[in-house]
Amino acid sequence: MRLERLEVAGFRNLANQVLPFPKRVTSLIGRNGQGKTSVLEAVYLLAHAKSFRSSRIRELVSWDKEKTGDLGSKGSGAPDCFVAGTVATAVGEKRLRCEIRGGKRSVFLNENRIQSAGSFYGQLNCLVFTPDELQLVKGLPAGRRSFLDRLLAMSSHGYVEHLVAYQRALKHRNKLLSQTGGTSSSGVRQALAAWDQVLAEHGAHVVQQRLQLTQALAEQFSARYQRVAAGAKETVTLRFLSQCLEGTGPLAPAELVKRYQERWESDLRRRTTTFGVHRDDLGFFLESNKREHPARSSASQGQARSIALSLKLSAIQVLRERTEEDPVLLLDDVESELDAGRQQAFYDLLHEFSSQIIITSTDRSKFLDAASVDAHVIEIHEGRISS
Repeated sequence: MRLERLEVAGFRNLANQVLPFPKRVTSLIGRNGQGKTSVLEAVYLLAHAKSFRSSRIRELVSWDKEKTGDLGSKGSGAPDCFVAGTVATAVGEKRLRCEIRGGKRSVFLNENRIQSAGSFYGQLNCLVFTPDELQLVKGLPAGRRSFLDRLLAMSSHGYVEHLVAYQRALKHRNKLLSQTGGTSSSGVRQALAAWDQVLAEHGAHVVQQRLQLTQALAEQFSARYQRVAAGAKETVTLRFLSQCLEGTGPLAPAELVKRYQERWESDLRRRTTTFGVHRDDLGFFLESNKREHPARSSASQGQARSIALSLKLSAIQVLRERTEEDPVLLLDDVESELDAGRQQAFYDLLHEFSSQIIITSTDRSKFLDAASVDAHVIEIHEGRISS
C-alpha cells in the first residue's frame, strides 16, 4: 500500500498544494513550526478520519486565509478544508478525500461519500510514531484501548460496527443509571436488562477480537523489545486485561449478561456501568530477577519508549499478515527522544519491512544514512514545500 500524492487545502498551517511521494521513503525537513507534522497529520486524517494531535476537528482548519485563500464563496457549499490522496494497492488505485465543513467531517472513496465508518477504515492503513509514545505505556487505559481499536478497524471487517453499537448502548445505559437517583423500579430493571443484552452481544465480539489481536502482537513483542532495548537485562511481556475473560478465553454472551446483572446494585449506586469491555486494557510487565512489575508504574522513560516502539513494530507485522498490505509509516521527529543505541536498533528493524515511510526531522534524518536510503527529500518553510 502506497500513498502516491497528497492534496491539502485550508488545512492547519499548510499552503494549498499537492505533495508527491515518488519513492518509498520521503524525508520532510524544516525548522520547528513550519508544517512538517501537519503533513503527517493530513495523511493520518485520510486513514482514520481524525487527528493524532487533537480531538477538536475545528482545529484542523487553517486560520490564515492569506496563505490558503477561500475554498469557495460564502454559501457555495465549499468545505472549510479538505485533504485528498491517491493510494496504490495490490488490487489497483483509489482516491480518498476527507472534508471538514462547519466542524463536521465527510469522507469519500473515489468521489462517493462513505456513510459507514466501517467501510472507510482500511482504505489507507497507517501507523504513526511520535515523541509522545510514552503515553501508550504510562497513560490511561483508554489510549491503549484506542490503539487496539484502530488496528482492528484497519484489519477486521465488521469490528467497527460492533464497537460503535456497544458504545451507543453503553451511553444509553449510563444515562439511564444517572437518571435513577440511585434507586430502581421494575421499569428501570427491565430497561437495564434490555441494554445488557445489547452490550453482551456486541461486547462478546469486541473482547474476542481484542484478545486475538493482543495474542498476535504478543508473539512479536518480546523479541522486538530485546532488539530495541539492546543489552536490556529485563524481559517484557504483553497481556490483554479484561473483566470479560475467564481463564484464557472470552465469556459467552449469556455469561456476560449474568455479570452485568450481578452489578446492578453497584451500578445504580455509582450511576455508571462498572463492568464491560469499555474497561479493557493492555498490560506491559517487566520481569527482572524473577520478579514481575507493571511497566505503567515501574518502567523508566527509556524502557517505556522501547516498549512503545516494540509494540508499534509488532503492529506493522500483524497488519501486514492480516491485510496482506504494508501499512504506511509516519515518523514524527522520533530521533529527538531516542538515544543512539535505540535509534540504530529501531532503524534496523524498520528496514526489515517494505512499508512506505514518511519521516520528519529538522535536518537530514539519521535514518536515511543508516542504510543509505534513497529518499525523496521535501523541504518545508512556512507551510510550503520545495523538493
